[in-house]
Amino acid sequence: MGGSLNRNELMSVATTQTGLDDFGDIPFHEPLDVLIDTYCAPVYSACCGRRNTPSPI
Repeated sequence: MGGSLNRNELMSVATTQTGLDDFGDIPFHEPLDVLIDTYCAPVYSACCGRRNTPSPI
């Protein structure tokens, strides 16, 4: 994935790696976007660093 994350790319990678594409009816898009925004925020990157997260994220 590129320098920043987005929901569609993340879901595409999940589908590619697992072969599964049905994420169910649970409305998780907004919470996932919040998680991604938090993960990509400069404060998170400074304190936790992306190096601690397994690739390909």
